[in-house]
Amino acid sequence: MRNINFLRPVPEYRQKELSRWALGSTVLVLSSIIAISCISFIQWRVYRTISKEKYDLSQQLASYDQIMAQQRSQSQEETNLLTKLGKLQEYTDHPKNPIDIITTVQKTLGSAPLQSLSIGNNHFELKGGCSNAKYATQLVQKLNAMPQYKQAQLHSLNSSTNSSLQFVIKGSLG
Repeated sequence: MRNINFLRPVPEYRQKELSRWALGSTVLVLSSIIAISCISFIQWRVYRTISKEKYDLSQQLASYDQIMAQQRSQSQEETNLLTKLGKLQEYTDHPKNPIDIITTVQKTLGSAPLQSLSIGNNHFELKGGCSNAKYATQLVQKLNAMPQYKQAQLHSLNSSTNSSLQFVIKGSLG
């Protein structure tokens, strides 16, 4: 080769080395790009698959969360109802249950009119009407015979305007 414009041409053995180096570099760069692209594609596919599974699971869990919230509210409601039922049972089984006291007084009075019944913690006061004093004393005796009532006494006996008597019985609860 000849020098043109004072430039020395590249020798032929150097041209072969340069072309081999360029080819090797190009192959290396292309293989690196292809490898990075493959790895990125695989990662993108894994990400997309995981993202889809996550979305599907969140859809399934949304209904599960609703069911669990409903179950929690039902269990809370059940415990509240059991607590209320326990309190009602406690009041029903209590020896000084007002319902039992009222029903026994109604049964004991029979046909005599009940005007009022006051129930305290340990005492009661019964006001009613009767036709004669004997009925009032028999009522006191019946109340004393029952285990719920103690020390029942005829406290007052008054005559009302129309031929009937009004009585007041006081006593303590057993």
